[in-house]
Amino acid sequence: HLKKISWLMIGVLLTTHAVKTFNRNWDWESEYTLFTSALKVNKNNAKLWNNVGHALENQNNYAMALRYFLQATRVQPGELLLKMNKLTEARDAYLRALELDGTNADLWYNLAIVNIEMKDPSEALKNFNHALELNPRHKLALFNSALLMQESGELREREKIQLNAF
Repeated sequence: HLKKISWLMIGVLLTTHAVKTFNRNWDWESEYTLFTSALKVNKNNAKLWNNVGHALENQNNYAMALRYFLQATRVQPGELLLKMNKLTEARDAYLRALELDGTNADLWYNLAIVNIEMKDPSEALKNFNHALELNPRHKLALFNSALLMQESGELREREKIQLNAF
């Protein structure tokens, strides 16, 4: 009896996974279908919105592509501005986003990155720490805050050496 139930369960498991695999294969039909299926799972990823926009752009569907590009900037507002070296605008975009969602550790982390680019390490460290208060396992915030603290310690040592030289 137990052997028949085991075989039945294995058959059901294999059948369900085969059907799932068959259906998932359609997601790989084109870049557009792949990235839109990924968006169903993760709507907070600007790169996915951007990739769908590029796929639509390749299909000469520029109006729809523009909608996806704009959504990418809404999801991660300062990322494109940062890449364009528009630091003040990127900082302001993250601050506006934080007014809407102050509990988003990724926004605090990204704001810290902008602060580093703006040569404001003390503000960056505050923002990394805020990200870590919200998500103590935020690996990038942990790593970058440690680097920043190490660099600031090294800078203090260099300043001491220079002062002692006089």
